[in-house]
Amino acid sequence: MHGLTPDGLDAIEDGMDCIALLLYYGNSVTPEMWKLFPQMLYIVAGNDNDVDGGFGHEYLGPVVTCVQNFISKDPVTFLSKAADQEKSYLELTFKFLQRIFVINQSSSSKIDGITAMKVVISIFENLQG
Repeated sequence: MHGLTPDGLDAIEDGMDCIALLLYYGNSVTPEMWKLFPQMLYIVAGNDNDVDGGFGHEYLGPVVTCVQNFISKDPVTFLSKAADQEKSYLELTFKFLQRIFVINQSSSSKIDGITAMKVVISIFENLQG
């Protein structure tokens, strides 16, 4: 999806809204939708070499909403990993949260850490036991 790339920043909010609505109102999460999951996390958190996070850090709220919908709609797949991935979606999410909390430490408002905690709450609510 072009909206999830640095070149598509003009359409990122629309793209995130579409993903959130498809997940929320859809009956299931398709494998094609799961392919968007790692890219959504990268938009905000970047990789280990990105000190300030990804290229769309200001979109943490919409990304968190989508992550919450992924977790609640398909918790079984959330615990697994795709054939072309080294880590499960849960592991990717923990890495995402870790990056957000590190970025949050240098922030003046600390609001990003609070927003990221919504993902932790979704994990506890949907992955019981």
